[in-house]
Amino acid sequence: MRKKIFFLLLSFYLFLPAAARAEIDSNQQFNDFTSFYYRSPSPNNVPQAMKYFIYSPLFREGREERGEMIEVSAYFFGLASQLDPFLLRKYAEIFETTDEPGKLFILSSFRVWRDKETESFLLAHKEGSPQAVRDKIGEVLSSAPEGNSRRLEGVKNYSDLNFLWMEFFVTGRKEPIERLIDVLSWEDVFRSKVNLWLKKKRGKDDKKRLSELIKNDLKLIIDLDKEDLGFSGDLDCVYGTTVMALYSQDKSRSDYGEAVRKKLGLSAEDKLYMAAKGTVMWALYSNSKQHPKVLQFCREELAARKDKSRNELQMIVNFASPAAPR
Repeated sequence: MRKKIFFLLLSFYLFLPAAARAEIDSNQQFNDFTSFYYRSPSPNNVPQAMKYFIYSPLFREGREERGEMIEVSAYFFGLASQLDPFLLRKYAEIFETTDEPGKLFILSSFRVWRDKETESFLLAHKEGSPQAVRDKIGEVLSSAPEGNSRRLEGVKNYSDLNFLWMEFFVTGRKEPIERLIDVLSWEDVFRSKVNLWLKKKRGKDDKKRLSELIKNDLKLIIDLDKEDLGFSGDLDCVYGTTVMALYSQDKSRSDYGEAVRKKLGLSAEDKLYMAAKGTVMWALYSNSKQHPKVLQFCREELAARKDKSRNELQMIVNFASPAAPR
């Protein structure tokens, strides 16, 4: 399960949108539509996007493996209807004509946002529906619409990262970017493990072997004789971004970074933790290049923050700025 979550984080952030399009008849166009929605909201095109998605191979094939990606897409439609409630009626129309998988997807969007009329609609359709649909309707109606409030309180689990990005893509608001930047202030577990390793008596040969391992696994040269290891950045971010870059080049392997992880006694949970930090940094950088608002927010947070996220924010701003060297 952890391995699935790890690569889900990587695969989600490896996507780079190209440009927004009005027509939606391919996976790329669907991704572009959702990823740039805030720039020019087009609610009249949202029902078309929903119809495309629920009948696309992206949704129909391998739903179990792509469960979270599907939930993030449902989150898009839920947030869009929160901004433009007339969409709830359009979703209800699609619900009446689609099949069971499509109905279950639309119910996920209703869990994000709905009104009293939607609830009456669902109650009327509960009886006579397939068992899975009846169960999902009951689940949806058992709690208030979640909207965006829970995730904006802060990252409580790694899946929140994907939903925060979708929140930004729909609304263009700063709050989800702030919550993502918060992740960069988390403790540097990799550095802590290196320091713990150094507390035991280590000879020159031991240090040399670890240095070479870090160089080979993470493409990073550090100095184990210096207090700051000769590197002021967050080593978790280095680990996460390097593993992601290597994985993007060769997806047939899943052992990137494993040698140094095991050498330092980093757990599988630590790996997921470092992957989350690395993917947040990479996504902030890549989306800063695609979305001027993200770069603007990173600059504002760099000026305002006093925590350890400043170092990574400085790198993001330096390399994502239009005048940055390529």
